[in-house]
Amino acid sequence: MPKKIETFVERLARTKPTKHSVNHYSYEKKENGMRRRNLAAYLTALLESKPPVLLVGEAPGYRGTRRTGVPFSSEKIVLSHPFFTSRKAFSIEHTSNPMAESSASIVWKTMDELRFYPLIWASFPFHPHKPGNEESNRTPTKEEMIMGQTFLKSLIEIFSITTVIAIGRAAEKTLGTLDIPAIQIRHPSHGGANLFRNGLAEFLRDYTDV
Repeated sequence: MPKKIETFVERLARTKPTKHSVNHYSYEKKENGMRRRNLAAYLTALLESKPPVLLVGEAPGYRGTRRTGVPFSSEKIVLSHPFFTSRKAFSIEHTSNPMAESSASIVWKTMDELRFYPLIWASFPFHPHKPGNEESNRTPTKEEMIMGQTFLKSLIEIFSITTVIAIGRAAEKTLGTLDIPAIQIRHPSHGGANLFRNGLAEFLRDYTDV
């Protein structure tokens, strides 16, 4: 594992989350070790392919990244997609009952169709949930998006990212506060699958040098 990836994952793991969020990379739970390893393997693989584009989503969901540690993924994707199955580094916790996550499925299906695999991250890297219910999702607060900025900036530097795409308005706001120019496309959730795909396809048509 490259030192800069190791340092990034370690800093993420040791960051205290906000009150109503979960750091699924922390050392508080043994199972989180798998998520740290998955994230490190994902970032290392992408560092080798050196994508110039970063897709920035909102935050991890309880059915997806919260379980796998990999942005916009799910246990079912880790078990079935060639990106993961072709590498020995990935594993999941719930092998007997793996979960799917709709947005993650749409994102990977779209990337496969377009043959386009950018780096993916989130405005807030931890899982924000509703008070008292960790099996729920909510929009990150302003405080949480500010917390996420340091990790976002680090990845842009590590990967020498030249183009950033915001998936949804929360991501667009975070990037705006950092004065990072970004192309905004529709989030795939809540019936936005076609608009997400069209937005990404339009980006690829306009940026043929990517």
